[in-house]
Amino acid sequence: MTIRWVTSAGIILLICASSQIAKAQEPEVATDGPSDEITAVATDEPIDEITVVGEKSVLKLKYEYELAEDNFYEMYNELNDDWEFDVICRNEAPTGSHIRRRICWPRYELELRTEEARSMLQRGAIDPAAGASAMAMSKRLKDKIAALAEEDPRLLEALVEYRDKYQAYESERKKNCRALIGCGNSDED
Repeated sequence: MTIRWVTSAGIILLICASSQIAKAQEPEVATDGPSDEITAVATDEPIDEITVVGEKSVLKLKYEYELAEDNFYEMYNELNDDWEFDVICRNEAPTGSHIRRRICWPRYELELRTEEARSMLQRGAIDPAAGASAMAMSKRLKDKIAALAEEDPRLLEALVEYRDKYQAYESERKKNCRALIGCGNSDED
């Protein structure tokens, strides 16, 4: 008796499923407003492709902007003829923290920081002229990047891509961080 019931239930399910499949394959019927005219819409063509568009995660955007940054600085360093103005990117943990952060410094800045640390250890003070020197070097770096980008369209394109990727990352990061405490600074990511 149980086998007969299971077989009967299976047959009923099979009939229901096949009628649903047949119904899905019938042409769609559309009415044109209040009149009783019915027109059939053919759906003979199968769906070839379905595209799902999703948003990129903040981490994916950060990864993309860091790749664009690496690409830009690699190109810049190749075109730059003054080693002091080469830019070096690395991950380092700030003093008092174990959390590594990505930091890009021009070589002159790294040299200046090393000299400041040495001066602090030896004399207990930092040379006040070092700050003015760093500001002047920073202006020279900006001028050098602008001049090289003007000369080489590939560098300009890499700079624009880097800027666009960074802005996309920052925009998404700020959108996602609105509700979180301590999420206002991009260095905290």
